[in-house]
Amino acid sequence: MVKGFKHSDETKEKLRKANLGKKHTEATKRKMSEARRGERHPMFGKKFSEEHIRNLSNALKGRKLSKEHIKNVSIALKGHKVSDETKRKISIANKGKYIGVENPRWRDGKYKNNGYRYFRMPEHPFINIKGYIAEHRYMAECLLGRFLEKIEVIHHIDENKENNLPENLYLFSSESGHRRHHNLKNKLQLTSNLI
Repeated sequence: MVKGFKHSDETKEKLRKANLGKKHTEATKRKMSEARRGERHPMFGKKFSEEHIRNLSNALKGRKLSKEHIKNVSIALKGHKVSDETKRKISIANKGKYIGVENPRWRDGKYKNNGYRYFRMPEHPFINIKGYIAEHRYMAECLLGRFLEKIEVIHHIDENKENNLPENLYLFSSESGHRRHHNLKNKLQLTSNLI
């Protein structure tokens, strides 16, 4: 075919109908793949313009992949291992890119773990490694007017870890006192010692 030559719409339609339902053999697929590898690939050494990248991004926004497509991708990647070098490159490329609201998994600075609710507060002195603090501990600190000691434990009186109302929180001075309360057969009915 001459470079720059284009088929008419009528010819394209005839070719499409003629090839409908046909599948390439594995050998043909391999040859086609090798013919477009490296420097022979039409995009070799080229980059998309910023405008083109933006247009592609906008065109794909909100697009949902079918379950069949997701399954096919999963099958194609089964057993595929990413090299340590590739992992390192991805890590360097993404460094600082997905922090806070920029992260696609951002949930307004809140998450749940083991039934407890956490929220982001990087300036707090007792945050976890991710920069979050447990909501029930923070609530107790607000009621007490001081930071909790690391050994102090906040107990949920109704044992609902999501109920962080002041009347549902009880302060134990240590983990051992908290454990002792849970191990009692005839538990005492606690009332909040924070209000």
